[in-house]
Amino acid sequence: MVNIYTDGSCINGKGGWANIIVVGEDKIISYSGRTSKPTTNNRMELTACLKAIDKMMELGYNREKTTLFTDSQYVITTVCGDKKFFLTNQDLISQVRDKKCFVDIEFKWVKAHNGNMFNEAVDFMARQKAQNL
Repeated sequence: MVNIYTDGSCINGKGGWANIIVVGEDKIISYSGRTSKPTTNNRMELTACLKAIDKMMELGYNREKTTLFTDSQYVITTVCGDKKFFLTNQDLISQVRDKKCFVDIEFKWVKAHNGNMFNEAVDFMARQKAQNL
């Protein structure tokens, strides 16, 4: 069983994203990044998901039952919904949708700033990257 926690952040047009991958009970992989281009929070949320799926595949966990937790309703709606009316961020939405076909992954929403240790950690990491710290 693999659990992934993702978050994205945008501060004054600068963006950061972060992921924590929890494998079983004893392996935790955390990493984050930023973009040099002006961006939005929604793009960073989607980027975090895309990077998480890429890392999962790179590490060979693509056949493991995985739950990806995000506090972004936007991600849940665009990636898991069947609606096509979102005109912005179609490049990232399409990439995440395409790649999720190759992994055993379920997306679940988690309430932000509600005491979930991993959600709080990815929030902190993404904000740090967006602030260039």
